[in-house]
Parts: sequence; structure tokens; C-alpha cells
Amino acid sequence: MGDPYIASGFDEKGDVGIDWGIIAVPETFIVDSKGTIRYKHTGAVTPEVWKEILQPLMLQLEKES
Repeated sequence: MGDPYIASGFDEKGDVGIDWGIIAVPETFIVDSKGTIRYKHTGAVTPEVWKEILQPLMLQLEKES
């Protein structure tokens, strides 16, 4: 299905993980154009999660920008 992510980050010291409230791996964050976290998903991004949650939210955010 390809890679749906625009970017992936690496937090070597763990500071950002603490600030963002990361509790498990994997976690996916959708961040809007203003830098606000609009959605946080803990767990695997399955085809169902993509279709039912992430894709509609990303389409909504594209319309807002």
C-alpha cells in the first residue's frame, strides 16, 4: 500500500516524546499546518484505520488550509 507518511521523526534524547505524551510504539500523529497536533493514534495503522480515521481527517485538514 505504500508509505502514507509525509515525514517520520527520530527523538534521540526522548524530549519530544515526553512533550507529546508518547506512551507506546507505534504512534501516529497528524499535525496541521499551524503545528497543532490534531490527532494521535496509538497502534498499527491498518487499512481500516487509514480509511475510516486518518484519510478523512487529512482530507478535512487539506480543505482547511
